[in-house]
Amino acid sequence: MKKTNFLKGMAALTIVAATVGCSKNNDLYDPEAKVQESASNFVNNVLGGRSVDPSQTWSTSTPVNLTVSSEVAEGVLKVYASTPVGQYVAPIYTGTIAKGEQKTFTVNSPSDVSRLYVAVYDSENYMRYQPVNVTGSNLSVKFESSNAQTAPSRARKAPGTTFENQHEFLPAPDAAIYAENVPDGVTYIGDLKDPWGGYQLYHFNIPNNTCWVDQTAVNRCGMNFSHYNGYTVYVKGVVNSTDLYLTYQSKIYLTKGSKLILPKNWNNTGYSFGQQDVQIIVAEGAELVCEGTLQFSNTILYNKGTVTVNNLQFAGSGKVYNQGKLKVNNTLTIANNNCEVVNEGELEANELQVNGSGHFMNLNLVKITGDAVVNSNNNSWINNGTFHCNNFLYNGGGSWNVINNCKLFCKNQFYIGIGQGQGEFKLDGSIDCKTFFHGIGITRMAAKSIIKVAETLTCQAQADGCYYGFYGPETNKNGYAVVQANKITATSLTQRRSISYRNYLIVATNDHWEQCSDQADGNYPYWDQGDNVKMSLKNKNDITETITPSDCNTGISGGTIVINEPTEYYYYAFEDLGTIDDFDFNDVILRVSAPVNGQSTVELVAAGGTLETYITYGTGDNPTQLAGEVHATLGANATNVMLNTTSVDTTKFANIGTINVAGLDMGNLPFGIKVKGNNGQVTKVVKSVEGNGKAPLVIVVSGNEQGKWFWPTERTNITVAYEKFGDWGVNATNNKDWFRTPTGAVVNY
Repeated sequence: MKKTNFLKGMAALTIVAATVGCSKNNDLYDPEAKVQESASNFVNNVLGGRSVDPSQTWSTSTPVNLTVSSEVAEGVLKVYASTPVGQYVAPIYTGTIAKGEQKTFTVNSPSDVSRLYVAVYDSENYMRYQPVNVTGSNLSVKFESSNAQTAPSRARKAPGTTFENQHEFLPAPDAAIYAENVPDGVTYIGDLKDPWGGYQLYHFNIPNNTCWVDQTAVNRCGMNFSHYNGYTVYVKGVVNSTDLYLTYQSKIYLTKGSKLILPKNWNNTGYSFGQQDVQIIVAEGAELVCEGTLQFSNTILYNKGTVTVNNLQFAGSGKVYNQGKLKVNNTLTIANNNCEVVNEGELEANELQVNGSGHFMNLNLVKITGDAVVNSNNNSWINNGTFHCNNFLYNGGGSWNVINNCKLFCKNQFYIGIGQGQGEFKLDGSIDCKTFFHGIGITRMAAKSIIKVAETLTCQAQADGCYYGFYGPETNKNGYAVVQANKITATSLTQRRSISYRNYLIVATNDHWEQCSDQADGNYPYWDQGDNVKMSLKNKNDITETITPSDCNTGISGGTIVINEPTEYYYYAFEDLGTIDDFDFNDVILRVSAPVNGQSTVELVAAGGTLETYITYGTGDNPTQLAGEVHATLGANATNVMLNTTSVDTTKFANIGTINVAGLDMGNLPFGIKVKGNNGQVTKVVKSVEGNGKAPLVIVVSGNEQGKWFWPTERTNITVAYEKFGDWGVNATNNKDWFRTPTGAVVNY
């Protein structure tokens, strides 16, 4: 774009008349005429004949005063123009703050943003942040203590850190309870004679009410002991029976190698054991198969072998203590009157329902291919082993008795949605799930417990006067609890649906919903961050806590959190003072970094002019010259070489100084250029401006979220590169985001 025989000039925000001597055809150079020509050309070629907005400053940022006070946060203080959650964006201010400190400083907010984000990073780079709406030139943010309000603890702990359940479960049986063989002297029922004929079982007088059966005996007299109480029956070999019935205090032993098959009966009602104190005892190597529904009311099943049923239901006080393999093809339902299932072996089911006053405890391995559901306020679900399911649905449970002390794996969702004040879920192990829904209720976590959510954790825990959510341990003596999720969101982002994070807890995620600036505003969701909570809001793997994998915890590898953010820059883009016809604003381009502790660096990044040019900084007649001639500073050996105006070589960017900018407007710093004409005419400084609303020789442009602005290529009019520029020029309140979206040829780097 570069012309000859005229002076280059600048103005920080608007054009200024400068008295500059110049020889051209033996006549004096007339700067006033060039100023007028430049302004006229700008109005015609850029604004389409429209007038400049009188309030136009030609800067895309606005200075505001921000007051930050902190009761709880301390460390590195940063201010952002876009949310720092889930991404590494350039801060527009960096400083420090201490607990109990209040400080006021100037930040330059891009004119097109309505919200700033104030963050404090502690010594480990965990973040605490508050947004503030840009509603004027004076803004304030407070980091207040929140631990004055907390949900009451209902947790009780056994020795160590394991949560203690309040229900007394069925104890493990003595090994002697199982019968490998039929004891000596026991009567074989097949040898008895029916005194009445017909081999009816109730006709027999069985010695000591004890007998053993095989298929031959069952074929003769069946297994309906309905006329007898307190009978003991041993099963030997493979027995298929459709009429098994046991009465009060009866026991049936399946010996090693035996198999009792209960086929579907004629009306498919299944088999019900409802008499008091009935026991079914399956030895190791024995097998019980029920092809229909098996219902226990007051019966105890002790299993060390293999039990396979279609459906297993409980009523009354039926109980199971499984030390072998228990497989339920459809639904395992534990409901009402203190029914219990204790699994010390392997348990498989399509679905698990714990309802009413039912109680369930796993000590080893459970595999539920469908849903595991905890439905009532008076039941128990305790996992002290490894538990697999598709979905875990916690719809209700006692205040102490829904506890995961080991590993819980949910192929899809973990769901907590109990009624207000109706219970807690306690964790002293790990949960691995695809998604997690946290409604009303409390998840209370022991030290070094983990919740890992592969996809989304959704919160809907708001209730008046309550603080529902995730609670870590009350001290950090044994470490922090960890909640890790790919994304954390709320059920509605236009209504108040909050979650509480409390105590010694780490929350790590790639993406969290945006915190609202006013927690009393019912139009936005918010989260309640306790004083000791550490939040890692850029990367879910940014966790300092190391939890060693074990039989009861999947573990996690902690490390150092590194925050690698881009630098925000303000670009001073100069245009000619002379015969201008292209208005590409790339004759000289400086970029000034956002302040860090009040200091900014100045870089020369492009030189599209062809005259000898120098950068100045300061006011008055003798401002400071920064570096040498601009072309030489960028590595050229002649002034007619245009640098970084067609393509960009970032290795050619030149750091030309550091300046103190504390309290200054980053869009109106006293930069200037001085130019020496081709004919050796006198060099003159063209510097800061007087007033706004004039055609510019320099524009000041904020960088994007990554700190960059892409200036027009050589001889590309700025309204071609950015088509909304002209509309912004004539109305400074509109199209404030013009600089974010190029529409024509710009340099990329």
